[in-house]
Amino acid sequence: MRPEVVAFRELDALVRKLTEQLAVFRRRAMTAESRVRELELMLASAHDATTSAQAELVRAQDELAETRIAERKALTAIDRARADARVAVASVVASAPATDADLIRANAELRTLLQEARDRTTALMERVRFLRQQLGHGAEK
Repeated sequence: MRPEVVAFRELDALVRKLTEQLAVFRRRAMTAESRVRELELMLASAHDATTSAQAELVRAQDELAETRIAERKALTAIDRARADARVAVASVVASAPATDADLIRANAELRTLLQEARDRTTALMERVRFLRQQLGHGAEK
């Protein structure tokens, strides 16, 4: 066989092998590009989720602050109601009714004041409970 034919066959075999290797590299490059696009989409989605979570956290912190302020106001109102009840009781006791009718009337006044204080305290405690529940739901978000 002639030397140029042998050289040509060797060259042909090398070109085929190189073509196969290039095809493998091309497939790998295309797979890698596809994976990069997929990861970029996942990164963008994660960034959006992070941004959304940060905004939700800020809203929850604002709600928490508002709830704490409302709770403090409710507790202050409860303290005021208790103080008012003490003053009312002290004024009724200080008047020192002398007769049974006066004692019955004073007792009725005290019961009325006590019931009003109980109602206000119950209303305020319900509001505090509601605010604490809201605070709890805000923390779960």
